Amino acid sequence: MGKKSAKKKEKPGARADAHGRGKVATSGKKKKQPAVLTEEQIKMITQRRKITKAILEKQKSLEKEREKKKKEKEKEKKKKAGHPAAIEDLFSEKKKTKKKDKHKAEDREKKAKKEGKKEKESGVILPASWEKLEGYVPPQLEKVADRVLDHYDLKPKSRVVVATKPLKGGAIWQVTTEKGRHYSLKLLHRRPERSLFSIWAQEYLVKKKARVPAFLPTKDDRLYVEMGNKLWIVCEWIESLREATKDLKGAQAICYGLGEFHRLSRGYQPPAEAEYSSRLRRWPDYYEKIITKFGWFRRLGEAYRDTPAGPELLKALAVFEKQAHEGLARLQRSPYARLAARGESYWGLAHQDYGWGNAQIGPGGVWIIDLDGVVFDLPIRDLRKLISSCMDEKWDLQWVKGMISAYHKANPIEPDLYEVFLIDLAMPNEFYQFIKEVVYDPVTFLNAGTKNELTRMIQREKSKRSVLAALSDWKVGKE
Repeated sequence: MGKKSAKKKEKPGARADAHGRGKVATSGKKKKQPAVLTEEQIKMITQRRKITKAILEKQKSLEKEREKKKKEKEKEKKKKAGHPAAIEDLFSEKKKTKKKDKHKAEDREKKAKKEGKKEKESGVILPASWEKLEGYVPPQLEKVADRVLDHYDLKPKSRVVVATKPLKGGAIWQVTTEKGRHYSLKLLHRRPERSLFSIWAQEYLVKKKARVPAFLPTKDDRLYVEMGNKLWIVCEWIESLREATKDLKGAQAICYGLGEFHRLSRGYQPPAEAEYSSRLRRWPDYYEKIITKFGWFRRLGEAYRDTPAGPELLKALAVFEKQAHEGLARLQRSPYARLAARGESYWGLAHQDYGWGNAQIGPGGVWIIDLDGVVFDLPIRDLRKLISSCMDEKWDLQWVKGMISAYHKANPIEPDLYEVFLIDLAMPNEFYQFIKEVVYDPVTFLNAGTKNELTRMIQREKSKRSVLAALSDWKVGKE
């Protein structure tokens, strides 16, 4: 049985030696003159560059088109009566008018406050990103953090950086007050409208008695502070949290916690001012995107056959591209559309980044932190990601059944949902996530380290197929 690892795998792009960025000894050696390229070599290089450029341009075009479609869908949803922003036709015309007048007054008041606030804080500019150093945030960001804390009825004694997202412009501090109490101050790196979705989702879960950190309200009883065109939150610091053990027992513990989280998130409806974030009906689009990009990867593999990993990429695609086509066909025949038609409120939220780091053992059970990426979806996708991350060298049937059973105890998996779960589990998601960066710099990415990882993925696929075959005949929850 292969060892299970909860650590995130290092991407090839992060390995200096694999990229040839390490220092090269030059003492005692004469510098080689660059070789003169033949016309055929120049032609091949030019062709490669054209292929890579065309793929990058196509990717940008597709991303813009998806963003346009997403905005159109959101506008359409807001027109429907089921959206939280819509006024339900349950009142008399007189009550409706009063309600509208009240809302207009509230909107005017909010607008005035917002304009006054913007005028006061117009000079606040947050760094979009900074140098990736452990425990470091720019000095100007620390100054803004001081101003944010002035909005709270706290007497901070000290503040320590505990986590950062330097490339995205996010950070978390532990704040200690004069009374010795601890809180977390968090700068959310996403757009304010998107952050509002997760903030109100977390507040909803707090009210449902889920084990998530509660907010500390501001002096004017708000859940957040807006400054520098980003949202900041302060939450209680849960004492005595510890990671679950890296064995099957620990995996089952956090799977049970995930099931609880999904069950309690049902019924959430975001406020009208929040961005409506849903992936519930986007599974077919995601599968099609994978298939499209596999075509790009094949062209790059053919163009860069002379790189260490070029031939191995083509070999891997021969396996995984077929699986992706089969996955899309199976999804289209499955109960997926009927399940999605039940709506976002029925299914609730998916965490999207669930694992040992964001699910820890604490008072009463598993506590779930870092909810700023939550989204509406078939939540079973969180379980698929978690299981896949635990299968390192080899897929293990006992582990997979144990994790599914633990989740099922907290949030029962109906047969139709289990069928869709198995389809998603069979998709080559791990291969896609690993290889997708190849489009940006094929020569650097397709190195010896990438070749070894692709070889390992192809070998591991045999044990995965065996486990999936056994799961298809297994009734959920039965040992």
